[in-house]
Amino acid sequence: MSEAVAHAAVAGVLVVAAAGHGAQAYTGYPANIDPVVAVGTHDYLGRPLRDTNANTVTHKWLDTSAAAYAVAMDPSGTLRDVTGTSPATAVVSGTAALAYAVRPDLTATDLRDRIDATSSPSSFGYAAPILDASRLLYGLGAEDSQAPVVTSTGLKTGQRISGAKDTDVGSPTFPTTRR
Repeated sequence: MSEAVAHAAVAGVLVVAAAGHGAQAYTGYPANIDPVVAVGTHDYLGRPLRDTNANTVTHKWLDTSAAAYAVAMDPSGTLRDVTGTSPATAVVSGTAALAYAVRPDLTATDLRDRIDATSSPSSFGYAAPILDASRLLYGLGAEDSQAPVVTSTGLKTGQRISGAKDTDVGSPTFPTTRR
């Protein structure tokens, strides 16, 4: 695995990988191989997700984190709620793609450094910093020149996309499906 990551790095490819699950300080491959961008996940308050591999006081190996909850389309075209480091990694990878669209001249090393520099520190001790996509993109020179126009939300009348749980008021309600 290390050879593959080294080969990608020499070719100028930014490698982004999920930290994995297990709620332990286990450092998963290839996320723990330098220069991979190791991605953790957090809940709506910025707390590390409980069952995600994470940083420890003495071993801070995660580079950034993204929201634990996402909606993805399965092969049949059905939208599914997914949670965990895999969808969080997709968010970081997509943000990196947008960064390359804004600045195609960036090297993988430059982009990794900018992701690190623009991620917001976590309020939860040694947790991974939180990806700040807007800060990254605006820092690279992206501009909003046109207001967004919403043509459809995909929601049915009265459909809720979030709600409150008894134990965690205001948290999103998603099933725990992982991909």
